[in-house]
Amino acid sequence: MKSESSEQADLVEPCWPFWGQLKAATSHTHEKIDFEWPCSDYFNRFHLIELQALRMLERRDLTEIRFAAEEIGKQIDEEIDAYIEVETDSLVKSLSESGGYQCQYLPDGSHGTESEIRDLLENWSFDDLSGLPDRSDLSALDALSNFLENDSDPDKGFIQLGLCEAEPHELYAVLALMTICQAIHSNPDPKCVNHYTVELSKSAITAIGDATIQAVEIMAYADKVKFEAQIKKAIAAQLPGLLAAAVNERATERASKAANKRHAIDPKQADKAMVRECWDDWQKQPDRYDGKAAFARDMLTKYESLKSQPVIEGWCRAWERET
Repeated sequence: MKSESSEQADLVEPCWPFWGQLKAATSHTHEKIDFEWPCSDYFNRFHLIELQALRMLERRDLTEIRFAAEEIGKQIDEEIDAYIEVETDSLVKSLSESGGYQCQYLPDGSHGTESEIRDLLENWSFDDLSGLPDRSDLSALDALSNFLENDSDPDKGFIQLGLCEAEPHELYAVLALMTICQAIHSNPDPKCVNHYTVELSKSAITAIGDATIQAVEIMAYADKVKFEAQIKKAIAAQLPGLLAAAVNERATERASKAANKRHAIDPKQADKAMVRECWDDWQKQPDRYDGKAAFARDMLTKYESLKSQPVIEGWCRAWERET
């Protein structure tokens, strides 16, 4: 038996953003969201897109998705309004400074000021295009992307556009569902009149096709954003090891440069390196010297910077321990 609250929920009139096309069915373990499909075959093309979007939103319930859609819709409207304002200001300024075909329609006696040009454009009634930006110039996908790329509000906390701890690809998935539902709501099923089916109009079919392309583009972008996020997380997980390796490599490089610098400044260091090479050769041909003392005396005759036989013998003992 249904509770009073569920009966009331069933009586709610389906409305924006999904018009009742998304349905929640509670199983034993979790809420499953299904899509209520129209009968028309024209809408079948949306099916795979809808499934892909719902898979991206599998950790969300219907209430969260509805709330996110409302917030996304508001933000897209704000982004488009801002775009219209900026582009209009730019056009008015350009016409005021450099002129344009629109200026020929200014009333006699006008001085071509920005306020006069703005008034002309806002009250345009001529056959030529006014050149003003249109809301359709900025797609919903671009508007949402602009917002997410520039959203640096430090106070937004864990909630972004209606979703707690939102992943960007989830927001694009919601937008794809909004696009699909808008197309279905705006182009209802063909009706039967006198037992004959009245097919959708050409404009309706075109609108469904355009919505399909938009939804595919949105989901493709969602996939791209999700993949990039996964790559960043994988890199972040490996970053400590990569940093440690880079630090070690840098330290080794600096030590090598410092040693080279010391050798360049101190000829004794360079001669010590040459003595080491002679010692390595002696290890391969032991008969060349009777012992460390003989070896050290020979080195003193070859390298003028070396003055102490005991020091050279000490080097030999250290090199023996290394090997």
